[in-house]
Amino acid sequence: MNDPDSYDAYSEFQRNDAAELVPYIVAQVHWKPSESILDFGCGSGYITKNVLLPALEANYPDGGRSVFAVDISKKMVDFASIKYQHPNITYMTVDIMKDECEFPCKFDKVFSFHVLHWIPDQRKALQILHSLMKPNGEIGFYFISNAAVFSVYDAMSKNPIWAPYLQDVQNYIPKTFYSSDSGTDMSTMLNSIGFFVHESTMFSRSFNFPSVEEMIDAAMAANPFIGRIPAEMQAAYRDNFRSEFTPFLHFAPTSESPFAIKVAYQIVLVRAQRL
Repeated sequence: MNDPDSYDAYSEFQRNDAAELVPYIVAQVHWKPSESILDFGCGSGYITKNVLLPALEANYPDGGRSVFAVDISKKMVDFASIKYQHPNITYMTVDIMKDECEFPCKFDKVFSFHVLHWIPDQRKALQILHSLMKPNGEIGFYFISNAAVFSVYDAMSKNPIWAPYLQDVQNYIPKTFYSSDSGTDMSTMLNSIGFFVHESTMFSRSFNFPSVEEMIDAAMAANPFIGRIPAEMQAAYRDNFRSEFTPFLHFAPTSESPFAIKVAYQIVLVRAQRL
């Protein structure tokens, strides 16, 4: 995810989830005028501006709809500030795991979409988000709990060619990948932090890519290791990634997309309230 242009261009997979799940989450929370809102892990800014803001407008009472949208990547934030600027969005580069977070307020609502699977210490991240929220504030998020790509990362980390570049591979495979009931596990964690859990559900989803190559393009745009691979080895890395991923693919041709493939994965969706 070193290149915001590529990530934004190949993010149909993330946008597909957001188009369905973000409006659902926003519609379930309880709204009052002039509430403070945090979007944790805004990425390129597309979902913040084009999905979250419209959902807020559809559900929020008259009043301010200002969103603080934060991401660990300065490149992403700079990109979002230009391409997806909006008077109601303040983009900020923040690493909540390291930085002293000095926001101008505590938050009534916290959202996070397709982010938590990138964070090795999910408990710490949720504890920090809890500390940034007002009492009775609400949080809504979803993340990938299980997907073939995590198996591919693990397999490639054992290849002697790629092992030097994937030594921290376990930081990019969420613990939910090894769980048989990640929805319940997440609920238990949130309760222990100090949240009342309204919903913590694991469910299966799938996404159809027009072709294998377009799926690989999307995977490379979000790949946490590609930036470490020397330029002269990246084509070989891509080829090896394709080979490892192929057994997990299901062909799903249609008249419009004769080479389409389906990728299956699991999501955990959570709605909770700070006690």
